[in-house]
Amino acid sequence: MRKAIIHSALRAAALVGHIVVMEIRSMLPVRNIALTALLTGTLAVLQAQHVDAAFGITSVVGGIELAGPPAPNVLPTSNENALPIVFPEVINGVVRGLGVPVDHDGSNVVAAPTISGNVVNPALVDTVIPGGTGFNSYLFHFDPIASPFFAFYVTTINFDNPIIGVQLFSDGFLLNKPSGTGYVGTLESGDLQVAANGGPPVVYYPGGVDYRGVEEDAFVLTIAGNTIMVAGSTSGSEIDQIRILTAPTITGNVPEPAAATCWILIALTCGGAFARRRDRVC
Repeated sequence: MRKAIIHSALRAAALVGHIVVMEIRSMLPVRNIALTALLTGTLAVLQAQHVDAAFGITSVVGGIELAGPPAPNVLPTSNENALPIVFPEVINGVVRGLGVPVDHDGSNVVAAPTISGNVVNPALVDTVIPGGTGFNSYLFHFDPIASPFFAFYVTTINFDNPIIGVQLFSDGFLLNKPSGTGYVGTLESGDLQVAANGGPPVVYYPGGVDYRGVEEDAFVLTIAGNTIMVAGSTSGSEIDQIRILTAPTITGNVPEPAAATCWILIALTCGGAFARRRDRVC
């Protein structure tokens, strides 16, 4: 029955664009139910949000939009909040050197970043954005207040221009793609590009640590057009950070909304099953 439902959803999704669905594994029931309920309750709200353009972001749902990098940094405990924060790091920057690597190229996708522990999901298309490419850079940062057992979030961000890359993993966590082949996360490379374009210095970020990216359990990444949705959780002292790179802002751009079919697909494919990332004792 479940396979038939997912197959039907995939055929519907084909009408709005190329969508890749991850291979998923069941996880702890209580956490599963809570995140599924949070996703389901949020989907209807997402389609009715107003457009309020600022720094290339047209709207943020389920998070707090800031005008710029918050003080003093985004190290653990420095910017704790009940909701994720999202802020621009660099506007109208230019990629320096030979290019900057990303963990996904920004194409439409529905996927958990990792499968079976530390193996990067093959649905993610890692690439290098060439030197000389113009870009805007934004950081998603979630550091829940204190050290809760679990802290869930569902955040949707709409941009005024296409997403050209997403950095999801820290180079401090051992990854493979495919299994047995070493893979290096790209968040730290993004730190260097941001600093080179006048953004926060490298020490502003918690580089080289295994708790920085989204390698942990219960996380789903969705990209549809100019929209990114992240749904996941942290536990204990963990934080989640994602860097989103878009094409540079051009006055007069019209935002491309996520298709309703995409959100239906999320509800069907993510209901009751999320990828299991590494275990941590809080």
